[in-house]
Amino acid sequence: MAMAVPQYVVPSRHYFSKTAVPSLHMQVSDKIKCALRNAICGKVHLTTDTWTSKHGQGRYISLTAHWMNVVAAGPPADSSLAHVLPPPRIAGHHSLPPVASSSYSASSSTASTSSSGQPHTFTTNFSTARGKRQQAILKPICLGDRPHSAKELWRGIEQQTDEWFLPVGLKPGLVVCDNGRNLVAALGLAGLTHIPCLAHVLNLVVQRFIHHYPNMSELLHKVRAVCARFRRSHPAAARLSALQRNFGLPAHRLICDVPTRWNSTLP
Repeated sequence: MAMAVPQYVVPSRHYFSKTAVPSLHMQVSDKIKCALRNAICGKVHLTTDTWTSKHGQGRYISLTAHWMNVVAAGPPADSSLAHVLPPPRIAGHHSLPPVASSSYSASSSTASTSSSGQPHTFTTNFSTARGKRQQAILKPICLGDRPHSAKELWRGIEQQTDEWFLPVGLKPGLVVCDNGRNLVAALGLAGLTHIPCLAHVLNLVVQRFIHHYPNMSELLHKVRAVCARFRRSHPAAARLSALQRNFGLPAHRLICDVPTRWNSTLP
């Protein structure tokens, strides 16, 4: 920066840690809460996962919220993006409100600003409205050195639902996750309905087939050893690149498969 823009003063580390990052966090949180407040259903469905840091920084659990908002075009003179309409919340089902001939008056959250700077409201017919899927990754929770027990996971999930859903009058709905016993037990403690993850179930089926197919495990073991050799050894990788150039082959690196992703084993 001293060479590019000498007059620019780089903010201190204290500014970023105490002002910039907290301000950004607050802005994103407010936008998510505003979108949740306009959810058309009383429940928000979730996907969740747990993992352990490879760098020894602890264990984590995260929640991704999924809900629906109603969006519609703004007033004729407004060329901005679509406005989010906060319709009456639907209880018990997840369909859009029936299309009616009457119009709906937007609240202050969807009010536009006139040329004089004074805010004004407008009406939008529900016949032009449509549902839009929304999703947001909520704050990951670090469990530290605490085990991934059902009780600890339940406390983490409850903390997130209380922080994000209770203030806007929402409740957690269905929860999609893998079949881990601790996570399924935690959902049971929280009184939430568990939906098995289709991708996880499919991976278990494929992995079981590979394990029981004759000679497949031995073949994969040898292939993984070859891939690991060229990925860990710089001279071997350089020799492979030279051979690819000499024979006019694409310069591809060998890719090791990931056990949790069946399509990486069977491309």
